[in-house]
Amino acid sequence: MSDEISMNRLRCPLIRDFKDLFFSLVDYHNSFFMSNDPKKILEFYDHFKNREELIRWMKERPHGATYIHEVEGDKDIVVVIPTSDFNGKFAKTCRNEIFKGLHMIFVESGGIGDFYFNYAHNCNAGIKKALEYNPKWIILSNDDIEKIHPIELLIKELNNFNNLGCHK
Repeated sequence: MSDEISMNRLRCPLIRDFKDLFFSLVDYHNSFFMSNDPKKILEFYDHFKNREELIRWMKERPHGATYIHEVEGDKDIVVVIPTSDFNGKFAKTCRNEIFKGLHMIFVESGGIGDFYFNYAHNCNAGIKKALEYNPKWIILSNDDIEKIHPIELLIKELNNFNNLGCHK
């Protein structure tokens, strides 16, 4: 890891509202929900009678352990990136190429040994952390994106919004 990148790691508590079971219906559904097999994912959705049942399952699904990793940078623009692997190639590309120079908050969950990745929960945890810095802008991004333009263009365009009076 580069010496120029200063990272802090915080751990959010594991959120569980159920007693540990050897294997629960939530785990069974989750194994299909997190599958790389399209047939299993379709089977996952077929388990639910309607949209409300699916939403209830998502709300009741455990969040898993959440780790916050920060990469120091310009705190006027803070980038929040939910990820299942802070040390993986996608997160490294974000750090070293796509958002280099900006302050980044990676919210990691769902890694090896903890298969409860919860995108919405991670977004909220990251935004809450970002707000501590009182940034001008918070960018919410996935980690599996491709670089198209230099970061300077994003900064320029956000500053144009500020100049038009389109800020908080």
